[in-house]
Amino acid sequence: MRRARGFSLLEVLVALVIMALALGAILQLFASGANRVSMSDEYLRAALHARSRLNAVGALIPVEEGHHEGRFDDGFAWRLDVQAMEPPAGMVRRRLRAYQVHVEIEWTRGARQRRFVVDSIRLGRS
Repeated sequence: MRRARGFSLLEVLVALVIMALALGAILQLFASGANRVSMSDEYLRAALHARSRLNAVGALIPVEEGHHEGRFDDGFAWRLDVQAMEPPAGMVRRRLRAYQVHVEIEWTRGARQRRFVVDSIRLGRS
């Protein structure tokens, strides 16, 4: 008898199962990567919003103690606090004073609340 050449049905089924498992793992990696890219884009936008709020201090927002907040058109909310800093002991007060500027950017991603915080120092009149 001649022996038939080729694959048996069992070998084909095993190969299909292995291929399906590998394809599922690859698709899961792509989905996870896309999710991380989306999240990094959100943090980048939050950093840009924080920078725009810091740049507004002294131009649109006076350099004096106070609390300001608002919302951007893309759903990000912001809070900005300006507090006067005490000069180090023994230092003579001049016409300028240091102010601590605290900026918080918040947004919602799915069911989770995300937050990006930046602190800076600005000089203002005493």
